[in-house]
Amino acid sequence: MPLTYIDSSTDAQKLAKETDWIQLGASELFVGSGQKCWLVGDKAVPIFELNQLSEITELA
Repeated sequence: MPLTYIDSSTDAQKLAKETDWIQLGASELFVGSGQKCWLVGDKAVPIFELNQLSEITELA
């Protein structure tokens, strides 16, 4: 699984030591640079901090 966003520019971003968010124009959309994060509730959690990843399958 790739741990950094495409087009990360600084050494710290390329080494997944930091994450920066760049706003796209005047919209509410942002693009990440550096270490990838997942949104868990209201918190951005860096992938390196995940201890376990599980898939939950719900039957209809």
